[in-house]
Amino acid sequence: MKLYVGNIELNFEKKGSGKPLILIHGNGEDLHIFDELTESLKNDFTIYSIDMRNHGKSSMTDDYDYSIMAYDLYLFIQKLRIERPFFFGFSDGGILGLLLSIAYPDLFEKVVVAGANMNPKGILPRITKISLENYEKTKSPYEKMMLEQPNIRNQDLNKIKTPVMVLAGEYDVVRETHTKRIARHIKNSTLKVIPKRAHHDYIVHTDELKDILKGFYYSI
Repeated sequence: MKLYVGNIELNFEKKGSGKPLILIHGNGEDLHIFDELTESLKNDFTIYSIDMRNHGKSSMTDDYDYSIMAYDLYLFIQKLRIERPFFFGFSDGGILGLLLSIAYPDLFEKVVVAGANMNPKGILPRITKISLENYEKTKSPYEKMMLEQPNIRNQDLNKIKTPVMVLAGEYDVVRETHTKRIARHIKNSTLKVIPKRAHHDYIVHTDELKDILKGFYYSI
């Protein structure tokens, strides 16, 4: 399905029944990264998985900016009148979850951000080096955005009122100290580092994430 928000079109899939849950992918991916997760959760949630702009089957534009994509998502939620959904964002999707929780404190009921960073310095140097080399070769706007954004401050995180789980793998591309910093500056946060997992291997081909999400979203 497709929905016009502002001057662009967002491609999305809606499956399941229950409390609404929004799933947002990372940089260079699309909604299909969540196919297996959706199948395992569709009996518990109404799931909206979305291709963000410049990804998948959504509109391609010259704008590569986290704040613009976050606003796209806000408009999507408002247009479909989705009341206080749960949110799960992976990598760049997690960044969008942080930005929206800062700007719109009552938008979500609970938020899980996985493998997200506040700023480019939160990424391991070896990964930043690869991104820089790729950008020098390709001038990819995806790489440029990762090298320059986001720029979320500690005091921005202090504004978040929503319960947030900050999730990462033990061998994530985000520094563990950085992940802990995010959790420390969100008042109502839970930190979970999954042992022996990297940046994305717990997203697909595993029931591990399903159980983590259900446990957090439905906890009192």
